[in-house]
Amino acid sequence: MGSIVKIEDVKTSLPSNLVDILERNNCDLPAWEQAQFILENKQWGNFVILAQEEEAGTKQGKYVRIMSETFFKIESFVREDILIPTE
Repeated sequence: MGSIVKIEDVKTSLPSNLVDILERNNCDLPAWEQAQFILENKQWGNFVILAQEEEAGTKQGKYVRIMSETFFKIESFVREDILIPTE
């Protein structure tokens, strides 16, 4: 369907080095749209998750932090999810 936004549509509004990062990590359309939103709204310091995996309640992965229109930092993360029972 021609009226649906595709990655190729979003790609044209992003800097080439950010496009390279998202392509190398095989990001899905929501990640591309999130990067576009951050840039358009100048929400510097926000990030887009590039990859993550979960094992035994621990999530780990990497993201790209968008620092400005031309500066991007790839960082990794490890997060342990703790479930708190409610009663």
